[in-house]
Amino acid sequence: MEKKDTEKLDLIKTATGNMKAATDQQLAWRKEAEECDSFVAGHQWDKEDMNRMKEMQKPAITYNRILPMVNAIVGTEIQKMIFVPRHPTNEEAAGASDLATEAYSWALAQCSGEYERTIAFRDMVIRGIGWVGTRMDYNDDIDGKLLLDRVDGMEMHYDPDARKQNLEDAAWVARSRIMKMSE
Repeated sequence: MEKKDTEKLDLIKTATGNMKAATDQQLAWRKEAEECDSFVAGHQWDKEDMNRMKEMQKPAITYNRILPMVNAIVGTEIQKMIFVPRHPTNEEAAGASDLATEAYSWALAQCSGEYERTIAFRDMVIRGIGWVGTRMDYNDDIDGKLLLDRVDGMEMHYDPDARKQNLEDAAWVARSRIMKMSE
């Protein structure tokens, strides 16, 4: 076997091991995230309690107080991002930061980025973590179009040793998604 093939196999083994470790470590979070999604959707009864209510022929009434709270929190999210220069007295830096702010706002407006960020923020409020992906799309525009998409957290896997906020210290992050062959 050639050295290149051995290196590729080692990389595959490392990636597979990393994914397994992440899946094992994040399993409890995934179960809790599904439960949180159900609670927000109004499915707040345990199966045992639901069966008991059916046996007693009583309706299982649910007052969903969680959804309005989540909506209130998500509604307070501030979308405007402002780029600030490190040295505010420097006029060139101030001009560049204003340009960066406007460019960022324009790019988000072109791809409904504010909406996608809001959905990811909602995921974060409910599940504790939210994801967005940034990519270039060349299907409709030959020069490319920047897209910002909310990513389902259930597709994401990350370094189990990461401890910092926003996974800043993660050595790796991966996405696993079932796709059609045509894609």
